[in-house]
Amino acid sequence: MVFPATDFTFESSRLTQVQGFGLFGSLRDMQYSMDESQRSLKIINGIEGYRQANVTGKIIINMVKNPMNRKTSDTFKIYVTDSIGEKLAIIENGITYTARSGSVQDWKTSSTVPYPN
Repeated sequence: MVFPATDFTFESSRLTQVQGFGLFGSLRDMQYSMDESQRSLKIINGIEGYRQANVTGKIIINMVKNPMNRKTSDTFKIYVTDSIGEKLAIIENGITYTARSGSVQDWKTSSTVPYPN
């Protein structure tokens, strides 16, 4: 997977976990490698055996920093390869991300240190 060039903060030190399920089997942590200069994330042990057609795969990438704006990102690129690196499928357009504004509701704060008199 190649992240858009200008929209996301892509630092290997921030990424904490990559998980997959569906096409990848039950929810599980996946081995991965990152190349910050290429803005790419490679899942090393994605599909470990034959899967039936039309099975959806979902990937969860924890701690990639979202864009600071609400414009639609440039496209993500996804390359599916076999065990020797031959490309089986290529998606180079149509996958974008748009951040949405949000709000925090019903929160409270309290001090854990007594307020000085």
